[in-house]
Amino acid sequence: MEEAVLAVASNSAANWVHARFGFVCPAHHSSETEAEAESRRKEAKREPVWAELLGSWENHHWKVKTLRRLALKGIPNSLRGEAWQRLTLSADLRAAHGPGCYQAMLEGESQCVERIGKDLPRTFRQHVLFKDAHSPGQQSLRNLLLAYSVYNPTVGYCGGMMSIAAILLMHMPEEEAFWVFVRLTLDRNLEPLYVRSLLGLKQSLHVLDRLLAVFLPDLARHLSAEEIDTNMFAARWFLTLFTHSMPFSAVVRFFDAFVVDGFDALFIMIIALLGLLTDHIKTLKMDQILRFLHTELERGELLDVEKLMKRYAKLSTRVRSKAHHFSKQHRAHLEREGVDLVSANK
Repeated sequence: MEEAVLAVASNSAANWVHARFGFVCPAHHSSETEAEAESRRKEAKREPVWAELLGSWENHHWKVKTLRRLALKGIPNSLRGEAWQRLTLSADLRAAHGPGCYQAMLEGESQCVERIGKDLPRTFRQHVLFKDAHSPGQQSLRNLLLAYSVYNPTVGYCGGMMSIAAILLMHMPEEEAFWVFVRLTLDRNLEPLYVRSLLGLKQSLHVLDRLLAVFLPDLARHLSAEEIDTNMFAARWFLTLFTHSMPFSAVVRFFDAFVVDGFDALFIMIIALLGLLTDHIKTLKMDQILRFLHTELERGELLDVEKLMKRYAKLSTRVRSKAHHFSKQHRAHLEREGVDLVSANK
């Protein structure tokens, strides 16, 4: 898939970030920043390490801590697809279902054909794989999501899935992407976000409110004073795993973290991200804050990806512990209120 991207992208240093990821380079991103150049140099140094690791995967029992440490430093983009497959154990799931399973799901009847078709033209339109109806990625994206709606009819399809599946297809072939997608939704606990009741999303936003009060109290007070609820900006982050919400170089680094840390990565990343941006956000009013978080943040002028990931690593243990505690408390509260959590998550 990456070869197809590189074949149509410019080879000039000025277009390095966009050639690497397959996006058409807009005029205001026509030159590589110093931070991007440094990130590229670090990635080049990591490539032999990951190549050796993946090449000897079957012969070693790699420690989870070692894999996590390397993933948080950033997986080289040329090896990202293979690494995500290995780290999610997607090949094991594929083998467990037996040969021909994916093709059988493609031939199954989906109730989501129309909804998926409506969302396809709006997904990563500036990427070479998805830029129009004749682009190679659009049919693969349609197939993957239709197959998932057959595989998991209880959830079917939710709009947030589209961008997540598209990112996987940027890094690996269609069927491999499907099984990684299944691992992310089920094993990394994304499924409750997409159920009709939205209970998983509501629970996550409640936990996030508690985390903000603990880790970023000044920012929490400012958001409250400006009458901004977390659902006004963070719901999208949960549902799409930050796609379209950060610079793409940060999005794929988040995916690296998500495959090793699971759902906790969302809480850790939000606290790390907002922590870096607190001083700027506190200078803004309500409309400015929402515009910044909805559109301006994606351009990345105020975001150093390496600093973000270092902050992520530093905060991860404490945020994870608090998130689990607040989640347990909230679930106990819902049970006391008589909420059937099993039924609500269907």
